[in-house]
Amino acid sequence: IKHILTSFNKDYLHLVHPSQWKDPYETRFIDAEYIGFPQNDNIRGNIYCTCFNQSVISSEAHWNTYTDDHLCGRLVIDRKKLYNELKKYLADYDIYIAYIEYKKAYIGKGIEKSLWKKANGNFENLILRLLSIKRRPYAYEEECRVYFIPRATKANAPKSIKIKEFNWLDITSKIYIDPNIDKNVYEMIKSYFKDMYPTIKIARNTLYEKPDKLLIHLENNELTITKEKLCK
Repeated sequence: IKHILTSFNKDYLHLVHPSQWKDPYETRFIDAEYIGFPQNDNIRGNIYCTCFNQSVISSEAHWNTYTDDHLCGRLVIDRKKLYNELKKYLADYDIYIAYIEYKKAYIGKGIEKSLWKKANGNFENLILRLLSIKRRPYAYEEECRVYFIPRATKANAPKSIKIKEFNWLDITSKIYIDPNIDKNVYEMIKSYFKDMYPTIKIARNTLYEKPDKLLIHLENNELTITKEKLCK
């Protein structure tokens, strides 16, 4: 929630260099030694990324993985509006959108040949394709990545950048609030967001919401399951 508010209030998109990712199976593509490629050595140091999830429905794994004991929220973003927002920065950056490929193995089984072919023999494209591979156990994420590469690359580039004047309010249609929080805390957060950002819908994720009581009835060897009807 803290990062959402900061991003909204200061209108920026935060991107990090892949070397800052936690999974060593992903960062090793940045750390690898590349031999025999016609390349710009600055490219690997000048790639910046942010991640999105393709599914509107979030799983328990999402909340448990990314909350990290913090109060969290989940943005629902209009894809077309996001695409148009990103286009504003094409004068200064090459921008790529990649859907993550979840694979059992990164090397062997002909994977390398297909990657080089898909990259059309281009080193920059190869790097981006390698950075868009994750191990299959992470497939629940349904992740999509947006990469920014500055047109003017630097030898000693920073490990993160902030893209200014990014209009989060225009591209965000809804915010889901952490399902783990207390109802009173949720109502307080909801009230604040509605006052500050009236065009955005606020809802609590219903992952842990108490379900209706069921009536499971066996009659004449036939099973029926219905919700209990409460008397008014």
